[in-house]
Amino acid sequence: MDHNDILASLFAIVDEIMECGQDKLTGRTRVMQDLACESIDLLEIGARVAQAFHIRVDDDAMFLRSLRTKIEASGQGADAKTVIAEAYPWLSLGRVQEMADSLAEGTPLLRLDDVAAYVAHCLGQR
Repeated sequence: MDHNDILASLFAIVDEIMECGQDKLTGRTRVMQDLACESIDLLEIGARVAQAFHIRVDDDAMFLRSLRTKIEASGQGADAKTVIAEAYPWLSLGRVQEMADSLAEGTPLLRLDDVAAYVAHCLGQR
């Protein structure tokens, strides 16, 4: 199963839960900002992803919930890119850089591509 197959399945799950139309979803769709997911929606998406892909889902990891806490816990001298890359090894180096850059502007923006990368990682594809 490649990244596009994972995304297609993920789009179907998100559309069914959020009723947003699969044709409006892309890998760059931001989970919280574009879909306006609430925590209950994230739990449902996590459960459906686990069921669809037969994987154990760690919601905190998949949805980057504890990212800011991990960075704060690493100390003031820690490089955010290093912390992100170590905590979330399924993210590409380019994506890690984008997230580190976005920290100055607020919360990093979780995208559906990030969730698909997590699934691929759990499936042993990354």
